[in-house]
Amino acid sequence: MSWIEKLAGLIEGRVAEVGDADFMRCVSIDNGRINRQPQAVVVPANVADVAKTLRFAIDERKRLTVRSGGHSASGYCLNEEGMVLDMRSLGQLDLDAGKGTIRIGMGAIWRDVYNHLQASRTGLVAVAGGCLGVGAGGFLLGGGYSFVSRSYGLGMDNVRSLTLVTVDGKIRKVGPDSKGAADKDLFWAACGGGGGNFGIAVESELQLHRLKPVLAGQILFPFYRIEEILPAYNAWVTKLPNEMAVYGFLGNQPDPKNGGVPALFLRFTPIYNGPFADGMELLQPLFKLQPSNVSLFSMTLPQFEVMAGGSTSVAGRAAYIRSALLGPGTMDAKLAKVFKYHMSRMPTPESFVVWTHAGGAIARRKPTDSAYWHRNSLFMPEVKAIWDPSRPQDARRVIEWAYDFFEEVGQVGDGAYLNYIDPLLRDWKQKYYGGNLQRLTDVKNKADPDDVFGFQQGISSKFEPSGSRPLDLKPLIVT
Repeated sequence: MSWIEKLAGLIEGRVAEVGDADFMRCVSIDNGRINRQPQAVVVPANVADVAKTLRFAIDERKRLTVRSGGHSASGYCLNEEGMVLDMRSLGQLDLDAGKGTIRIGMGAIWRDVYNHLQASRTGLVAVAGGCLGVGAGGFLLGGGYSFVSRSYGLGMDNVRSLTLVTVDGKIRKVGPDSKGAADKDLFWAACGGGGGNFGIAVESELQLHRLKPVLAGQILFPFYRIEEILPAYNAWVTKLPNEMAVYGFLGNQPDPKNGGVPALFLRFTPIYNGPFADGMELLQPLFKLQPSNVSLFSMTLPQFEVMAGGSTSVAGRAAYIRSALLGPGTMDAKLAKVFKYHMSRMPTPESFVVWTHAGGAIARRKPTDSAYWHRNSLFMPEVKAIWDPSRPQDARRVIEWAYDFFEEVGQVGDGAYLNYIDPLLRDWKQKYYGGNLQRLTDVKNKADPDDVFGFQQGISSKFEPSGSRPLDLKPLIVT
């Protein structure tokens, strides 16, 4: 009997092999650069199946990785020659409108959650991802920036409890009010310390918020004006209330004044959690800069997320993703020159930069209050360098462009965002975890002493990319 047949006999779910529809669906992820072929995909029927699969993998010494929404920036959710636990079958949703909470199976993607909440007609929303296909599990465990994070904190700040399958096969529900110190530490570490390090997350309970329609849309400026516009934005956003977030984007999009022909733009995306008229008043400083086009609407937050959620998705194309975390005042004239230089040399028209406007309620907690260290950052820019996966000869040129670009951007910051995990990032542990690294390491050593959940950029890993030239791309191809 093969190990695949043996595992199939142990669980209520199923084990899919190459060629099976469940297998093919699992190994196809958002980043088309990733092409990894495990021997089998496990589709659990319940949480007990997760625990049995983990125990089996340990006993049989089989590599096990966990896939939620399939938006893993570097494809760590997959592996070669091992097995992948596909959590999407565990995407149950249980709304308690009276308590204002929802229980989410960690195989759910945000589209499912938004649709469920909209159908409830309660006006309740989750502090969740702007991209509809992102899995709840990875998003929450890595921090979780949302369009309303300035109002309500990170996604992980709204997790009331987390259920994990730990390395000993136990199913543990942990939270900030857990009685035992070990459970409190595990909750602290898992929320913000990233998935794949401490256990397999199977369910979370989230605090919801009741929102009226928001002001949302886009304000466009020609890219050539970036050295004028970005410093003005830089000064203006420090005066905004927490209810207003103004994201940024640099890249090609249809020009509404030229028949939809793509052109390079500086785009601001405001989201105001308040009356439309008040939001318009707050935006007056941007309007005075004479944008080339303004499209603003009053809509529910889920409606906006559906409208805008696909605009920054890789959607099966090949991509290399980098990020940086920048403090107040850093979107200045000097950084505008960096943006202008590199974006003017963009190797593919599909590549772009987008940044999150942070601060507000995120910064109310101290960096050590949770595993997420970067509470005082105001901007989180990321570059998505995109190319056609059928043209692997373009990969090095595109990757080196993005690498060099964000080496410069990162010089004015103090870290990078774990959910955009980057195998080429030097000093990555310090940049992701900052002053929380030692405590995270201590929790890891207790929760997973044999490093069952270890991977290339796991807490316990000694991996460090060289950064030497020519750039070594081997860390992008891991098993």
